[in-house]
Amino acid sequence: MAEHIIAADMPSSPSSGYAPKWRNTVDYIEDITYKIWEQGDLDYIYDTYSIDCPVYSLASCFNGTEVVVHNTRKTLDIFPDRVLFPADILWNGCNEGVEGDVLSGYHSSHLISTRMTYHHPTQSNPEDLEFPPECNGNRA
Repeated sequence: MAEHIIAADMPSSPSSGYAPKWRNTVDYIEDITYKIWEQGDLDYIYDTYSIDCPVYSLASCFNGTEVVVHNTRKTLDIFPDRVLFPADILWNGCNEGVEGDVLSGYHSSHLISTRMTYHHPTQSNPEDLEFPPECNGNRA
C-alpha cells in the first residue's frame, strides 16, 4: 500500500512531470480542484479523473466520472458562489506510470472549509431538491 503523504512533508522542488505548471502533487490537486469548483470547468473532470474513479463523500460512495460530473453540476447549481479554502491534502499514487503498478494516478482526500450561498434552483421535480426552499439565500 502506498504511503499517505501530508502536504507539509512535500518537497518544494518540482516533481518530474509537473514542471513548469505545478510545483508538486499538492499544487496539482489544488489546481484541479480550483478549476472544477471555482471556475466551473466540469469538462476538466474528464481530463483529470479516471473513468471508473472511486469517490467517497459524506453522502455516499460511488464510481465513475459521469457521477462526479453530475453531482458537481448539481452542487454548483445550488451553490454557484462556492469558494474552497484547502487546509490539507492527503494523497497517494504517482504522476508517472509504473509498469505493473495497480495504483495508477492519485487518490486524494481534502480537508477544506468553504463559503457558499444556497440558491434555490428552478426545477420541475421537487424530489431533486437537496435543501428546503426556505434555505434560499442563506450562507452556509
